[in-house]
Amino acid sequence: MEKKRTSGLVYTVRDLCRVCYTCVRECPVKAIKIVDGQAEVVQERCIACGNCTRVCKQGAKVYMRSADFVMQLMDKEEDVYALLAPSYVAEFGEIPDSRVLVGMLINLGFSRVYEVGMGADRVSRAYEALFLENPGKGYISSDCP
Repeated sequence: MEKKRTSGLVYTVRDLCRVCYTCVRECPVKAIKIVDGQAEVVQERCIACGNCTRVCKQGAKVYMRSADFVMQLMDKEEDVYALLAPSYVAEFGEIPDSRVLVGMLINLGFSRVYEVGMGADRVSRAYEALFLENPGKGYISSDCP
């Protein structure tokens, strides 16, 4: 089965699409158009609301599965790092010790595991240094931290 992959969150499985126009009609932002006889998602317009995935009776509109992408990365002979958001404890509350989760991720094949908060700390220190070196100036910063 041919999957036409794009960089978007929603894409078309071409072999399943029967061009019934249901997804075209149901898309609230008109982000689906017919290209070469297939209903394709226009990534620049798509808001990933999921309407098309719900109404497609053939299952031709699907969300990207990041697990598939991660498995492709793991198949390569390169290091793959897992980056955990600080909120991971809410999702994995049944694992009380973060070291257990890190061990599980390493066993899955990740080379290293980091909490993204570590990067935010580094960015915060860099901003602080910038502000101290340039008092009175205004800056536009990233939204995190």
